[in-house]
Amino acid sequence: MPDTVWEAFRAHGRSRPDRCAVRTDGSMISYRELARRVESLIAGLPAVPAGGAVGVLTDDPFVALQAFLAASAIGCVFVPLGTDHPEARRQQILDDVDAHVVLTGDHDGKVVVRDIRSAARPAGRFDNVAYVYFTSGSTGRPKGVMISVAALSERLAGLARWPGLNEDDAILALTHPTFDIFIAETLLPLTVGAGIVTSRWRSRSDIRGIADVVARARPTVVQATPSWWRLALGAGLQPRGERIWCGGEAMSPALARRLLAGSPRVFNVYGPTEATIWCSAAEITDPDTIRLGRPVPGVRLEVDGEDGEGELVIHGSGLADGYVDRPEETARAFRTDDTGRVVAYRSGDRVLRLGDGSLEFRGRLDRQVKVRGNRLELGEVESFLEGHPQVIECAVEVAADESGESLSLVAFIVARGEVSAVELRRWLRERLPDGHVPAHIRFTGAMPRTTAGKLDRIALGAQANQFIS
Repeated sequence: MPDTVWEAFRAHGRSRPDRCAVRTDGSMISYRELARRVESLIAGLPAVPAGGAVGVLTDDPFVALQAFLAASAIGCVFVPLGTDHPEARRQQILDDVDAHVVLTGDHDGKVVVRDIRSAARPAGRFDNVAYVYFTSGSTGRPKGVMISVAALSERLAGLARWPGLNEDDAILALTHPTFDIFIAETLLPLTVGAGIVTSRWRSRSDIRGIADVVARARPTVVQATPSWWRLALGAGLQPRGERIWCGGEAMSPALARRLLAGSPRVFNVYGPTEATIWCSAAEITDPDTIRLGRPVPGVRLEVDGEDGEGELVIHGSGLADGYVDRPEETARAFRTDDTGRVVAYRSGDRVLRLGDGSLEFRGRLDRQVKVRGNRLELGEVESFLEGHPQVIECAVEVAADESGESLSLVAFIVARGEVSAVELRRWLRERLPDGHVPAHIRFTGAMPRTTAGKLDRIALGAQANQFIS
């Protein structure tokens, strides 16, 4: 059985206890001190059975890191909750995992118990599961992706080799804890003896504050989505020699060119939540040639289709165990061997295998998209819009600006009576995260149809792009 994250962290802490583990807001926290804080947190926790679920509600990466290590140490599953999510959605997630406790943080970065679930909660049911991340579901109900202790350990070991991280590195922890690339920024460094640079960010869009942190602490690796890098570059933040991991959305040649101007090494990293953070990485040398790159050790990438084009199927170690209480969806998305062990995941991403063997991303096969780093199902947004009493019919599409770099959601609405775009956005914000709320709402008397009477998605997509141009 592979080491847990806690065990790997403690091994480095015992060999070099005074080494910097976390640098945050001017303070340096050593491996020894971080272990002490986590052990103190564990001592103050209510009794949580092994395999139980620990909900974590915080924007602070340092708080979430401590909570994860504590959950790992006591054999429980880490379940992050969005602070910007409606209370009903958070409650739904907590109920789905039968959470035993909810942790949050104070202004000093200390983890505190916010809520103890009912004593009637069943025994823990997530043996050997490291974390559960909930992603958008097409039915309007989020689905929980279960990543095992073994899958996490194998993936972190692979990422340490490619694109590579070692004890001389320090990585900027910039990502919100509800996105799984947060795991790469906080847990990967601690498993190789490296350091983490973080802050109690007022906002990830506080580019000046982030630039100050980077200038002071000098991380060697900065990981972020293409959307964030466009925001940062537009606000004047330029790479200053850091290695860059950029993923979560398709990288454009224009963005690659700007990143290469300030960084000696830029990597296009790829991986769905079900494949545990990242499963491939390509070092960009020519901004006009962006590929999915080399698989992380332990991974094999296959194209299921004709003439080298089709769905990307991810094989090997480091895959999810499936979805919480979704056996039919699990069976559709994952392949298992004779023992029931997951051996492959159908990504839903369309790729093309080129003559040199490399893979080029060609978009989604289904209606799942990423907008500004948020993974969402267009059907989920439509499901909630259709729940409004004044909405007769709706459709949601993704549109790109003239550069092709900025994506946004456009909702087309057929309504009865009087209803405004402001009212519809308010309705959605009470039920969905902000990233799921369409930036543009267009009212129409009727939806375009194909000759078969089906909704004409191609025509809607063209209208969406015209609408924001």
